[in-house]
Amino acid sequence: MTELPTHGVERCGPERTPDQNQSQNQNQMLTRSHTLDFDCDCATVGEEGAWPAAPPTVPSVYALELTAACNSRCAGCGNVFSPHRASVPLRSVSPPMSPDQWAQVLDIIAPHARRLKLTGGEPTCHPHFAAIVAAIQQRRIPFTLFTNGRWNDTESLIALLQRTPECVGVLVSLHGAEAQAHEAFTGVPGSFAETVANLRRAAHAGLPIHTSTVITRQNAPQVEALVHLSRSIGAGWSVFNRFIGRPVPHLTPTRAAFLQAIRTVERLAGDGYPTRIGTVLPHCGVSVSVSVEGCLAGTACATIDPWGNVRPCNHAPQTAGNLLTTPLAAIWRSPTMEAWRGLVPEPCRACSAFAQCGGGCRAEAVLNQCEGDPLMQAREVGRETQGHTS
Repeated sequence: MTELPTHGVERCGPERTPDQNQSQNQNQMLTRSHTLDFDCDCATVGEEGAWPAAPPTVPSVYALELTAACNSRCAGCGNVFSPHRASVPLRSVSPPMSPDQWAQVLDIIAPHARRLKLTGGEPTCHPHFAAIVAAIQQRRIPFTLFTNGRWNDTESLIALLQRTPECVGVLVSLHGAEAQAHEAFTGVPGSFAETVANLRRAAHAGLPIHTSTVITRQNAPQVEALVHLSRSIGAGWSVFNRFIGRPVPHLTPTRAAFLQAIRTVERLAGDGYPTRIGTVLPHCGVSVSVSVEGCLAGTACATIDPWGNVRPCNHAPQTAGNLLTTPLAAIWRSPTMEAWRGLVPEPCRACSAFAQCGGGCRAEAVLNQCEGDPLMQAREVGRETQGHTS
């Protein structure tokens, strides 16, 4: 965490201009190794560089869905609590966990957790968000905050994160280079200006800010403009993600538009811009040259919902057990988790690209009721994929 200079402290060397300070902050953010997934939307991992032969005995990365509440109305929300997921129950019959119960969960996972992702809903909408962050800090677990940037008390939130060294990243949803595209996704007029303003304030305060964009029909032509906007705000990485879930007619991009957006991300990355793809893409369906590793949801990563239920993926509805009543290791080896890990078309396992893409996105297959990732081209599955690099 970058410390802000305090008044009365003697400076060594020439005083920096605001632009120089912003550039320094961005460079510091970019030198933070993204070995896990602090700057992307899914459980994509770029550290091992290959799909593991067997899952670990317990997860090492946990997405904590602190609350189902949210102050946006995203039609393309990938959360299972979204009202747009009609086939998924919106709420559990029991009340969500108290801060003490979250502390109990943290005690269970702390010996194993290398990284946490605080998400929701909108995690900052949790009435005890600061208390949960304090509990994480006490256990010294690094975390990333996944947020829409629409904060009830921006100054207090920034101050909280500034004094929490365990906060290693703040990933803010930015779904357009201008209001029309962004708000087509969020469903809230004025949310673009609010998010951009809060991004600027957080970046100026020295927080490790990154932006996350779900590629939509509206913003697919805006990838380059989004990267430049993100940089001008003071963010480090610009992360672009595929649309996960059943198609939403006015948002879901055409395949051609999506592929063109991915090519633009690749071109910008090749030109040295700090941009990347944050969600897994099957290499038989999308030729990629930027780093896109297989998703480890359910293999090294797990999601814990507001009631303590454990799921393999934050986009998928399957529940494998509750941490308040069942040991973590038993949940991790449950039939539900084993079935999730088996959701890979058999031809993928013999494919030369499997070590990189892992067979694509299981959640997409489940949510769209497909045998495999809808982006896969069945006729190419199992072929040698020379030229498809990670």
